[in-house]
Amino acid sequence: MVKSPTRSSYSYESPFQKMHMYEIKDRATIFYDLNYPKSEAKKRIKQNIEWEFDFFPMPDFYKEVDKIVDFVYGEPKKGS
Repeated sequence: MVKSPTRSSYSYESPFQKMHMYEIKDRATIFYDLNYPKSEAKKRIKQNIEWEFDFFPMPDFYKEVDKIVDFVYGEPKKGS
């Protein structure tokens, strides 16, 4: 990510974590562009991760969903 919701730079634990955190940001951006409420975006992204990791322990990046969505929704809309 160019910016992190909590820091000016972010150190990923693994390429796996980096990929999924970018995916969360991309999904949040799509929901934002489609005018979904922030709460609905958080809920749908979390549901997707829960489904994807249904038979495995919840990954650490699950805890970052709220921060990432808040970060995306805090940015001014393009073209506004």
